[in-house]
Amino acid sequence: MTGPATGLAALLGTLSAEAFAQEIWGIRCQVIDGAADRFAGLIASTDIDRILRFVRPRPPQEMMLVKASRHYDVNWIDPDGAPRSDQVRAAWDQGYSIVLNDVARFWEPVTRYCAALCADLHHPVDANLYLTPPDTQGFDPHYDIMDVFVLQLEGAKEWRLWGAGADLPLADEHRAIDPAALAPPLWTGMLTPGQALYIPRGHVHAARATDAASLHLTIGVKIVTWLDLITAAATRARGDRRFREALPPGFLGAEPALAAGMAERADALAPWLTAGAGLAGLAGSLLEKSPLPREDLLAPTAPVALETDLAWRAGVVSTVAGDAGHVVLRYNGGALAGPAKIAPAVAWIAARPHWRAADLPGLADGEKLVLANRLLREGVVERVDRS
Repeated sequence: MTGPATGLAALLGTLSAEAFAQEIWGIRCQVIDGAADRFAGLIASTDIDRILRFVRPRPPQEMMLVKASRHYDVNWIDPDGAPRSDQVRAAWDQGYSIVLNDVARFWEPVTRYCAALCADLHHPVDANLYLTPPDTQGFDPHYDIMDVFVLQLEGAKEWRLWGAGADLPLADEHRAIDPAALAPPLWTGMLTPGQALYIPRGHVHAARATDAASLHLTIGVKIVTWLDLITAAATRARGDRRFREALPPGFLGAEPALAAGMAERADALAPWLTAGAGLAGLAGSLLEKSPLPREDLLAPTAPVALETDLAWRAGVVSTVAGDAGHVVLRYNGGALAGPAKIAPAVAWIAARPHWRAADLPGLADGEKLVLANRLLREGVVERVDRS
């Protein structure tokens, strides 16, 4: 399936991933330039009626009609809960934006785009669509509880940015902004097709379409925090009986009595709070996701040769673990386990986007081919043409 280039590097364009991580990520907003057609093929305004007919998104969780933060108050939903195309068009004519939530759930090009970003960021990613009529604004100034990349697909939108209205808010820390209390925006500018805008969580923003309709995707990055890492590590201590014991009856009024037990368990928890334990816990949510569909599941799979060029399939996330006796490569929806002998080869593969079986360290040629063909059959890697 053809579509726009995916992954963090493709999104950032001439901006390096290192500069983004060190100078921009979680710190400040950034406009990212790119060719006008670089998001072509993701989704288009002409797809909307097809989505209403065949996907049948359920309002308000999956779809909204919004103008100036107010919802359309006419009954635009069929008895079965799906939107009515004629009423959606009527709302559009009155200046209401069409909002489709979690587009990656049902639209394959967007699914692939988000999966590739997630594979690079290791933070969960989703996407919402915003189709705004000319000279209108869907939402008043607000901030999000996730980092976002705004991808301008059609038309243009004027953005206003105010800086941080909340300091690194967590998922349950959203609050409304009083537009009348805002100072003048720190930046006002236009996004046109091919441009993107990165906005860290907590930064107040608003956007308005110009004299033409605007279509953009907001790629939401559900930030994984240090608190999440520590929490994931702490849950590994559940096998320790001291943490499984019940608090005494009436514990809300027994703080002095609990102090000694709390101090003892805090000391006992410290050895569990390692980065490795936390990462092992956090990896689960990414690795449990199903892999992206293959181009042709039923096509014959010809065995690879030692010189065949292979690469990780887009959207695949992996981890390597094991001990002195074995190694486990975990990836989306599956795992490959083997003897410690293949550990150097597995680690070598995990560290590279492209490789050939001939280059795998520590294995005889026949063993290299067994490993490479296993990964190909299971859809972890794919043939690539690097000519």
